[in-house]
Amino acid sequence: MNEVEQQPRPLKVLEYKARCPLCGKEGVVEEFLYKIPFFGEVLLSTFKCPHCGYKHSDVTSLEESEPVQILYRIEKPGDERALIIKSSAATIKIPEVDIEVSPGLFSQGEITTVEGVITRVIDVLKYACENSSPACSSKIDYLEGVLRGLKPVTIVVSDPTGVSRILSEKAIVKKLSE
Repeated sequence: MNEVEQQPRPLKVLEYKARCPLCGKEGVVEEFLYKIPFFGEVLLSTFKCPHCGYKHSDVTSLEESEPVQILYRIEKPGDERALIIKSSAATIKIPEVDIEVSPGLFSQGEITTVEGVITRVIDVLKYACENSSPACSSKIDYLEGVLRGLKPVTIVVSDPTGVSRILSEKAIVKKLSE
């Protein structure tokens, strides 16, 4: 058994100072090795700026991966609790409400739940739709219904790096066609 497999928590392998992309002052980068069951070894990288509060994180697989597309259907209460590992390069689509979350310049990798992804989408919609357009309100209502176990939804994750996963037997993983 190697040192990473013996660790119950991520193993800190590196810490260094770097310039903050937001304020230009010095922040701290920390890198951790972590073994995720049924997934493999990853490098978790975080950056924190103590001056302006900017934070950035990413997850990089340390194992060879091919581009993937993951389909996950939420149909009943509890399905939303599946763990999702999303790389900073992944795109998430929710076809039922015509939503696509594409990676941008400051995209971050993360480990969360499917519920966490949906909650974040709802939060962004509420902020972006302050004028309460009917189309926007219906998307929010639908996604809130999903979280209450009243409506089904499909989550589609497309990742050219092959790092992303949804840890559930219900997840359907396909090769990402370019």
